[in-house]
This record gives sequence, structure tokens and C-alpha cells, in this order.
Amino acid sequence: MNDDAPWYHPAMSSRSVARPFPAMSVGGTALGAVLLAVVATHAAPPKAAAAGPVLLASNAGIATGMMTDDSAVYWSTGGKLLAVDKVGGAMRTVQASTVTTMVNASGRLLFGAGATVYGLLQPPKASPLKDFAVVAESTTVDRLYRSVAPQVCATRHYGSAMLTKIACLDPSQPGTVTELDFASAAVNLHVAMDGSRMYWSDDLEKTGTEGIYSATYAPTTKATGTPTRLVSTPDHPTGLVADSGVLFWFEKAGLVSLSTTTSPPVRTLLAGSVSGTSLVADATHVYWLTSAGISRVSRAGGGKVEAVVAKKLDAYTLDDSSVYWMTAGKLWKQPKG
Repeated sequence: MNDDAPWYHPAMSSRSVARPFPAMSVGGTALGAVLLAVVATHAAPPKAAAAGPVLLASNAGIATGMMTDDSAVYWSTGGKLLAVDKVGGAMRTVQASTVTTMVNASGRLLFGAGATVYGLLQPPKASPLKDFAVVAESTTVDRLYRSVAPQVCATRHYGSAMLTKIACLDPSQPGTVTELDFASAAVNLHVAMDGSRMYWSDDLEKTGTEGIYSATYAPTTKATGTPTRLVSTPDHPTGLVADSGVLFWFEKAGLVSLSTTTSPPVRTLLAGSVSGTSLVADATHVYWLTSAGISRVSRAGGGKVEAVVAKKLDAYTLDDSSVYWMTAGKLWKQPKG
């Protein structure tokens, strides 16, 4: 708009004399420029582009397990434990031996290699490892679990019967190990821990014994409480996970959950033949890995399955805000969404 141009009203006749509209200004600035500035000030800002995957590392191998601590992402591959910072940077070798299991214990990474549990010191130092001999007769550390802080517990197999035993240790006191009064000969034993309670599945196919069990335990003593069967489920439950008083697992009926605080009936989150591996629960969703990628469903139930990552992966892990995954030798990070 030219402020100096003549202004005409439609009601003017053809014989009317055009009179110029007086130029208007605000503080010496033309009115049109002022109006444009006001419109620009109050215009809606452009929408930010959705955050996509960020490449953290290449030539990272084939991951057989992944975990995070407060600052880095770790993965086991080719007999080594590698790491890279969450913000990116150079890959580094943490341990040059086969790692069988990892756990984040109060923001600190611990991992099992052979019959030994290692803990990374925070902040990292030149010699970053402490070692903990779990038990002399242990053949391998099968899996690590968060326990009553600062304790962690480890399942292991030993003896000709290949019984599964559980040992607990305090990362701040290397070598101090407590063997729980627990042993199971179940071939596909699944264990979960949540605070001062432990949970496990019994699939020995003895009539009337199949199901999910619970007992109290004390990580600093051998004592365990009397086992209680929470639910009878002869469908060979797998992937047992405990989080904030709720259990999740897979069985033939699908992905199911059970509240351990109010003890309602088993609630099916996903009916039908739903299966996968690497079941993980956070505050809002349950995640798992399939041959097609990472899926999730609301832990509140009733929601549809969401594809978090729709491509074949080696492994994945989560933190509070992001999901990390490995495919074709590349490590990626993306927001949970």
C-alpha cells in the first residue's frame, strides 16, 4: 500500500472530485509499515520439523545386547563391550571380553562377563572397572537385575542339574555376595525383581504348579519368603518384566499384565498371538522387539500397537526420553514420541 496514493469511496460519483487521503504515520513511521510489523509480531511461529533418528555410530558391529547409563550407550558385539556418548562422538572399547548381560543400577552400568560382574565407575576414570566375584562355582552370569538400591542380583546356572540360583551384591563393596535360598530346575525360567519382591515363572509342567510366583527376599541375607502363586498360566510365560508394581509377560493369549498391588484378574493388553523378545516397560508404554522392528502399546491397556521403529534390528534400549537401536552396523537414537 502506497500511503501517498489517492483514496476513493465507492459512493463517489464519476463527477466527484478525488481528494487524497491524508498520509498517516506513527512516530514518524508510515501506518502501513506499522500494521505490517504488528501482524508479523503476532503471526503464528512456523511448526518445527518432527525430530527423526540421529546417527550416533557407524561400523558398530552386530549388537547382542544394549543398555544406557546417565551419559552413554553401551552394546556388546564380537566379544567386546563398546560405548559412545549419548550426544555422539568416538566409539570406545569398555571391555574386551564376551558380555552376557547388562543392567543400569541407579544410573551406573554393571555387566556380567563369564563368572564376574563388573561395574563402571562414575565419573569414568583411566581404570574404569571394579570386579565382583559372584560365586566361585558359577559357570556364567546369566542375567543381572536391579534390586533394593544399591544392590543388584544375578541369576546363574551351576551343577549337573543346571539349577538356577540367585546371588545379590552391593556394587560399593566388591566381593560381598549373598546367595539367596532359591533354586529352580525350570528349563525356561524367567525372573523379575521389583523392590523387595522377586517373581518367577514355573514351567516344569507339573500338574497344578504352572504359573507366576512371588516371594519377598532380602538382598543382604539368604532369607526368602514363602512363595505365593499369583496366577496359574500353563502357557509357558516368557519375557517376565516387573515395573512399579505391575508384571508384564507374553503367553499364548498375548501380552498380559498383572497388578501386584491390587491383585485384579489378569488383564490382556493385546489379544491373539502376540510375541516378541526384549520386553521393556517405562512409565507409559510396554515395548518389545519383533522381526519387523520395535513395537509398543500403552501399559494402561485398550490401545493399538504402535510401530516405534519399522525395520529389522539387532537390539534396542531406552532411557527416559529416547530409544536407541542398532541395525546394519549403525547405532541410532530417536525420541520416544
